[in-house]
Amino acid sequence: YTYSDGSAIKGRRIDFTYTKDGRKYRKNYSVTNNEGEIRFNIRLNEEKPDKQKLTATIFDQKWIISHEQNFVIPNLKKDFDVQFFPESGTLLTETWQFVAFKAIGPDGLCEHISGKVISEGGNEIAQIHTQHDGMGKFALWPHKDSIYYAVVTNREGVEKKLKLPEARIEGMTLRLNIKEENCLYSIENHTAYSTDSLFLIAHTRGMISVTRQLTEEKRSGKFSLSQCPEGILNVAVVDRIGNVFCEQMLYVKKAHSPAVQIKTNSQEYGKRERVEMLLNTGQKGEFSLSVTDAKVVKWDSLNNHIISQLLLKSEIKGHIEKPGYYFTSDNKVVNEHLDLLMLTQGWRRYNLPNILQQQVPEMKIPLERGQALSGRVKPFLRKKIKGAEVVGFTDKLKAIHAKVDTSGNYVFEGIEFPDSTAFTINAVNKKGKAKGIMIYPSPEIFPDTRNLFIPNSHHFEEVEAHLRLYKETYIQNDISKEIVLDDIVVTQKYISQTGKLAGEFAAYADYVVTDKTIEEEYKNKSVADIIHTAIMQRFPGITMVEEDHFWYRGKPLRFAVDMKLIQYDELRFYMAEEIASISFFKEASEVPLYVPMHDEFITAQMNKYRGVILIEFKKGGTAHYFRPSLGLATLYPLGYQKPAEFYSPKYDVPDSLQADKTDFRTTVYWNPKIQTDSTGHAKVSFYTTDMKHDMEYILEGITENGIPCRATGRIKVKKE
Repeated sequence: YTYSDGSAIKGRRIDFTYTKDGRKYRKNYSVTNNEGEIRFNIRLNEEKPDKQKLTATIFDQKWIISHEQNFVIPNLKKDFDVQFFPESGTLLTETWQFVAFKAIGPDGLCEHISGKVISEGGNEIAQIHTQHDGMGKFALWPHKDSIYYAVVTNREGVEKKLKLPEARIEGMTLRLNIKEENCLYSIENHTAYSTDSLFLIAHTRGMISVTRQLTEEKRSGKFSLSQCPEGILNVAVVDRIGNVFCEQMLYVKKAHSPAVQIKTNSQEYGKRERVEMLLNTGQKGEFSLSVTDAKVVKWDSLNNHIISQLLLKSEIKGHIEKPGYYFTSDNKVVNEHLDLLMLTQGWRRYNLPNILQQQVPEMKIPLERGQALSGRVKPFLRKKIKGAEVVGFTDKLKAIHAKVDTSGNYVFEGIEFPDSTAFTINAVNKKGKAKGIMIYPSPEIFPDTRNLFIPNSHHFEEVEAHLRLYKETYIQNDISKEIVLDDIVVTQKYISQTGKLAGEFAAYADYVVTDKTIEEEYKNKSVADIIHTAIMQRFPGITMVEEDHFWYRGKPLRFAVDMKLIQYDELRFYMAEEIASISFFKEASEVPLYVPMHDEFITAQMNKYRGVILIEFKKGGTAHYFRPSLGLATLYPLGYQKPAEFYSPKYDVPDSLQADKTDFRTTVYWNPKIQTDSTGHAKVSFYTTDMKHDMEYILEGITENGIPCRATGRIKVKKE
């Protein structure tokens, strides 16, 4: 622990709380030494390392929290996992096959392993080791009724014995091999299905380049790759109605990407000088250009870029470490590593019995084809909903209609709307009247971002290096006019605009969403949407066990409006503008009780619940629905955003050249949409900063023929 000037905080008491498996253990404390450090021992749970954390707290002399910090306890167990991928899907008996594998650690990144493949009797079959980023492969001839294992060890000495996929008597395999401009293929058909009724099909992103009928006599052959575009080529064996029996991917590289030329109007530049860049992409297209400080902003050519994203990363599943590496060269080593990636993360297997029985899998999640609004309706007093529909209105779109299915669900599809668009939706019966029907719009759901991997140590080193560089830059450029203020300690409670202390019970809560925050960040949102975004996505342990029913750390989570119990789905009908605060109590017993024991109030059956979310209305406000009818609702869904132009200062005005403020910009120029003319030419200009650092640029885009291209370079800056 250090002060703002870097000096150690000596002899200071630090209180800490250890959390394991969602349970909070008793507090303890330690005192910092002369270096500002504290040391203590804790018992780790190696089975569930992701659920362990430490909270360190510093109190002032009045025992008010002055600083609090959470620490994620890393997983010290050097564990790893290995997956095996038989070539083209199924491991067949009595035939040679490659088996690829990939090893990863607890952080999801690659792990180096080595070992051997043995039979059930312990006989060694093959030696194996990772060749690139945790991936490797070995050849195997499986025998009938035999079981095989892999005994592998990582660099930390942890050994594992893993069972290989079971070898099957029935199945089909496909082997591919690129040789010069041709692809060699061979097929093994160990099924009762005739090879004469099968076809070999190859396509790239849906564009079919090869269609060939197979026969019993010709199970192998070759086809030319000259007509295949660059990218992942999917080669599959299918029947006449399109059922896939086996499939394998390979990457086809081309050497005809457009050559991009970039010229500047000078060899070197001084402070705040105008830079003019002439771009020549050879073809008409749309491009983006970024120019950054080369000393501060470090970019890695092996990381993801437009070519690796469009042609590789978007086509296969899982995390690819350094995808740009596979495009650094077209030599044998890089291409072999790319083939390993296709054999592992591009691996697919199909259920052959289901195909032969013509069983079509049920689609559990509907296909998302664009913006949509959905929800459900319920009849009032057990009335029928047959023939009901939902009608939607906005101030910019015509009336939209959605039919209600037999389960009461509806969905508006094929619509487009910008952000902040207000939708008024109304449920009507088959006579067109809004009577006897209640409507429940579905809340917006966003990806969960709570389960994050612990970053590697090199990530922290990079951050510290950037911070040191920033500090040195500030010192070198004389910022003595700036005044560093002392830390501020807030000792009074927040007074809301309503005169209430952010709600009468907010002072006792573990977390509070104040009316100010609601007004600034959640205007026009329903209370249910605010709770989902501000509380449920923030605190781990809150899970939805069924629709509109939530649990917190093993017990039901209850909701209350001004201490009166309410169901979660009813919170969609309250307007945010009437709320004084939304308070979250991790323990129901911590809620101050000023109401009698009654079934309608929060005090009812307190021991059956754990967390409590308490909504308090503003002074004089009352709990009531914001809509005039149970069949009417107003929505403010997240729409598309209009692009914003990036600001770049102009120093061609004389007064601005003498400005006192130092230009510390690290992103010197950014233009996400540069359109080249019919000859591929375009021109951009910007001004340099006050830093004596070179600049690096990255140009990425797509030509009118759909070919992605990329160019990088450096702009020199005068050092005197």
